Amino acid sequence: MKKLLLRLLELSKIYMLAKPIYSGIGHVLLFHRVCPDNGSEKSIWCKGLEVTPAYLEEVIRYFIDQKYEAISLDRLVEVLKQKKREKKYVVFTFDDGYVDNLIYAYPIFKKYNIPFAIYVTTGFVDRQAIMWTDALNDFVYSSDRIAFKLDNESFDFYCPSNKAKEDTLLKIRALIRGCDRQEGLERIKQIFSSCKNDPLIKTDELSFTWDQIINLSKDPLVTIGAHTVNHLLLNNLTRAVVKEEMLGSKERLEAKLNCEIRHLSYPYGGRGEIGKKEIEIAKECGFTTAVTTRSANVFLEHLDHLQSIPRFNMGKEVGAQKLAFLTSGFTHCIQNRFKRVVTL
Repeated sequence: MKKLLLRLLELSKIYMLAKPIYSGIGHVLLFHRVCPDNGSEKSIWCKGLEVTPAYLEEVIRYFIDQKYEAISLDRLVEVLKQKKREKKYVVFTFDDGYVDNLIYAYPIFKKYNIPFAIYVTTGFVDRQAIMWTDALNDFVYSSDRIAFKLDNESFDFYCPSNKAKEDTLLKIRALIRGCDRQEGLERIKQIFSSCKNDPLIKTDELSFTWDQIINLSKDPLVTIGAHTVNHLLLNNLTRAVVKEEMLGSKERLEAKLNCEIRHLSYPYGGRGEIGKKEIEIAKECGFTTAVTTRSANVFLEHLDHLQSIPRFNMGKEVGAQKLAFLTSGFTHCIQNRFKRVVTL
């Protein structure tokens, strides 16, 4: 019924009534991976992080055709400070630091001369943190049974079907996400202890190297931002540890790139996953902006909330009609109970 209702709204174009009030000055878009579909089995969870190069180009073309100006994060701050809206803006951002951003996305942005930002998890680049979501996907989809011990408690998942694998992934994910930093990192190691392959191999396969990031950062089109050291759920961590995660990422990038890192993306930045504590710490660490994963458009009023700028997730490929629906702000005003300026 929900899908049918949304489809009827799209066809009727009634959603356009929301545009003058809820579309804001523009949008910050969230991507993760850009890669061709190789046909391998993946969870809904991992599929939701991937788009194809053709789709990325389709999105870029959509905003060009709609007369948007694609701008950098620094330019977005300038626009907000000017407190005026001459035309619509769009900002392209990528989380985590997947090397396919360089291989497949970068040439497309160069083709159209469009700026974009990549938020880097430095522990991945240093090969000290595991891209465990991707490694876990491979682990589960290559096995019919997953067994391990956590804190002397045994876990045994029988998962021969795709449905069982999806359920197993969600259950194991919950075991990791709800921990503090040390416990979370230790649990990742314990879970993968029964895996035949070193999970860091997946990080080697998917993550940037420092040389790649350094070379990419020299292009004026590219903004490199921080995405913490270990990509943990921040609201489970103490204030001191959150600051270590944010500042550690910032300082590591600054030392490697020899430039100031002004922008942050919170890992797991949704409703209930970050709060006033994390926003205050982002300010203390000297970040000019910080982006969440709250789904909403950007308004001039976000000048007073630069450390909680919303984005909408582009992980699920949608056509031009759906993009028009999203950018109007209609879905966001419903999701956010008619609140225009979404921060937390």
